Amino acid sequence: MPVEAATLQGVFDEVRRRYPVLAERIFDEGGSLRPHVLCFHNRTNTRWLKSLDVPVADGDVVSVLQAVSGG
Repeated sequence: MPVEAATLQGVFDEVRRRYPVLAERIFDEGGSLRPHVLCFHNRTNTRWLKSLDVPVADGDVVSVLQAVSGG
């Protein structure tokens, strides 16, 4: 889904606004990504970022995935 935002935080805020039921599954009560959710900005795992105030540009891709573990 295309989203217009200046920062990665803005992208997440727009997801919360547009899809509140989905947002409940992705974000915890404090607004952080749930532990079982992985998010990538282009190829960068957002957990590696110090802040979500990272600029986003036209054509950037934000992927949200459920973490899978097991053996």
